[in-house]
Amino acid sequence: MDLLHSIRTQWEQNGREVPPGATSEELNAFERRYGVALPPAMRDYFQIANGNRDMGTDFFRFWTLQEVKLVSEELTDPIHTDRNDYPQCFIFADYLLWCWAYAVCLSNDANADEPVYIIGGTDKIVIAATFLEFMQKYAANPDSLL
Repeated sequence: MDLLHSIRTQWEQNGREVPPGATSEELNAFERRYGVALPPAMRDYFQIANGNRDMGTDFFRFWTLQEVKLVSEELTDPIHTDRNDYPQCFIFADYLLWCWAYAVCLSNDANADEPVYIIGGTDKIVIAATFLEFMQKYAANPDSLL
């Protein structure tokens, strides 16, 4: 997918460390572990640009497949009473050293709509209707996701 290759190239040109893409075996293991099916755009993303290891000038850090986890797994502190408000939502990126994060809702249907939420505020906000839309917004203007 050209969009994802473009994002990876931009990260690399800006000096960000981009790990090798995830393998089919790693993607399948993630799906089995959580009982979900990654949407095609998300599967492509992890195979092409498996996150970046550092926050860039846009202040976003995208997590590698190995770092992705359920909201309830990430927010373990008792002060995060909203952690259970995001069932089957997986954090895949954060902004400004975890001022907030972004989580996609996954199911066992790879073609189901998978809204992306901002995690860390007081309201439950959908920032994009799908993972692909999130990545399109990010590529066009990262500030549109704030």
